[in-house]
Order: sequence, then structure tokens, then C-alpha cells
Amino acid sequence: MKFELTDDQKAVQEWARNFSETIVAPVVSKLSDRDKLPMDLLKKLSAEGFMSLMVPEAQGGAGLDSLSFSLVITELARICASTSISVAVTNMIADVLVREGQKHHHDKFLSQLLSGESPTASFCLTENSSGSDASALQMTAKKEGDQYCLNGEKIYVTNGAFSNFFLIMARTNTEINGSKGVSAFLVPRASKGVVIGKEEDKMGLNASSTTRMVFENVLVPESDRLLNEGEGMQVALRALDGGRISVASQALGVAKRSLEAGIEYAKVREQFGKTLGEFQAIQWKIANASTELSAAELLIRRAAWLKSQKLPHRLEASMAKLFSTEMAIRLCDEMIQIHGGYGYIKDYPVEKYYRDVRVTSLYEGTSEIQRTVIAKNILGGL
Repeated sequence: MKFELTDDQKAVQEWARNFSETIVAPVVSKLSDRDKLPMDLLKKLSAEGFMSLMVPEAQGGAGLDSLSFSLVITELARICASTSISVAVTNMIADVLVREGQKHHHDKFLSQLLSGESPTASFCLTENSSGSDASALQMTAKKEGDQYCLNGEKIYVTNGAFSNFFLIMARTNTEINGSKGVSAFLVPRASKGVVIGKEEDKMGLNASSTTRMVFENVLVPESDRLLNEGEGMQVALRALDGGRISVASQALGVAKRSLEAGIEYAKVREQFGKTLGEFQAIQWKIANASTELSAAELLIRRAAWLKSQKLPHRLEASMAKLFSTEMAIRLCDEMIQIHGGYGYIKDYPVEKYYRDVRVTSLYEGTSEIQRTVIAKNILGGL
């Protein structure tokens, strides 16, 4: 068993770290809580290959394995969580197109990510009435000849303001409850009837676009449906398996930077004639945080390795997401505690790390859903 990264993986990690620190950091450091990621930055990310990381080289992508991709997301999140989630979701859609799409989907949609014509892509699953119970979605896709008419609303759409096309789950059979009546569609932003709704006012990840979307009699050719009718939830669940590794990697990156900030502060802040780092209470916080962070990293790497080998990884992805996100939330909270009152002030970055990481136990499946997935995998039909 080898725990060491390969030379190629180390090179990818260094490339992502260098880009994050030299290109991303100077841009995002100037953003207020109301600003979104500038289009220029998204285009630079696309031009550098960040939006097609796992697309095979033969198709114009970087051809990275899942572990290398995880390393990239972690490095981006260490500098800017909003950037990391925009990149992660776009790559999730690219991965779906490679895995589930046909040549005409590659020509029409994947090519936009490879060329930078669409700097991002979006995944539209959640609705007002269907969060964790995704198969209860109500958006409809009614067959009309050789096309479908889509009607409904989606919420929490990452990259909604940036993307030129969307992967959408809609109900093609209203007579069947649950997942078997759901199909997957690719919908261009320019389609008549597509309305980009308001930006959500979020606790964190403020530079990332998160919108509502309305679809009013949007006509989609049958050829832009992925797989067969009724197989949309299969598309969604396979995408989410990889997405959960991405979110775990995002949480890991934020946690790493938060821990760095806590260590730096503990070394220089003095109380009672000693630095904070000389107090056992603070030492134990740092020790616990470092240990949990290392454990999370190993869980993520195992899940990513399994995905790279095209082996079953749903259980391991859920374990990685559950542990890593909850660990990161605890860690970021502890780093605020180390900073004392200053940790609550926006002049110090640790409060932002907490706000940015808090959502990771919610999206791509809540912690409760991860525990359910894990238990069902372990207990089987019991």
C-alpha cells in the first residue's frame, strides 16, 4: 500500500497551488461579500484547463484521475472556496457528458467547456418541494413529437449566472412516483423560456453564483436527453458520487487554511506573558484538528482512488463527505475559538472560513443522507 502521491500527482498539486496563490488570491482578496467571481477569472481558469480536468486528453481535456482532481479542488478551496465549488460543479457536468453523453452532446455542449465559450456549467436538481428527497421533484418534461416541453422551477443552482447550459432533471412520466419517472436533459441558457432568477443571499460562498431558475415552456430536442427516459436519477446519482468527493475536498482545503491561520495566530498572540501556543489547551486544539484533518485526507484519497479505478465507491464517497465536512466545520469553529474575540471580527479571515465551510455538510447530500447511504450499504436489505 502506497500513501505517497505519484510525481504526476505532485506536479498537478503544485500547479494548482501556484495558480491559486498567484492568480486567484489577488483577485478574490479584493471582492466584497456582495461581489461575484469576475468573468475574467473564470475565463482564465477555463483557459488554464481547470474546467475540463477529467476529460480525456484525446477529447481535449487534462485527463486527470479522480485523486489528482481532488488535489486541485483542495488547493483552490484553500485560497477561495467559491472558486473551488464553481470549478467542481463544472467538472461534474463535464464528467457526466464524457460518461453518459453521445458524440453530438460532446460537439454541442462539452466543446463549450473545452473552448471556454461557456466558462462554467450548472446542475439543476433541487426544487422547493424536493431537497434530500430528490426523486420527488415536480418539474415536468412533456413529450411533444421529437421534443420535450419543460416547465418548473429549480433552486440553489451553482454557477447559475455564469453558465451557458444546464443539466436538468425533470419528470417525464407523471404517472410514476419516485425516481423512475425522472429524465435528464441538457438545456442551453439561450433557450426561449429559460429565466435566471435572483441570486441567493447566502451565509458564505458569497462570490459563487447561486440562483433560482424558472423554465416556462422550454422546448428541448429529444436528442438532448441523456440516456433513456426514466434514467435521469441514475445520471444524477452517479454525478453526486463524484460530487461528494469534490465537496469533501473543498471542505479539506478550507480546513487546511483555517488551521494554518490558527497556528500562525497561536505563535504570535501573547496572554499572561506567554504565546497562546504555549498553553496546553491550545496545543490540544491544534493536535486534535491536525489529526482529524489527516484522517479526512485519507478517506478522501481512498474514495478518489476507487473512482479512478472505476470501482464501486458510493459508500466510500459518502464516508469521506460525512467525516470531512463535519470535521472541517468543527475545525473552523475551533480556530475562531483560538482567536478569541478577534475570531468574530471580519478583519481576521477565520470567521469567513467558517461561513464558507458550513454549507459543505448540506449540499451534495446532507450529513443525514450520507449516514443513510452508509447504513444501507452496510446493512443491505435489513
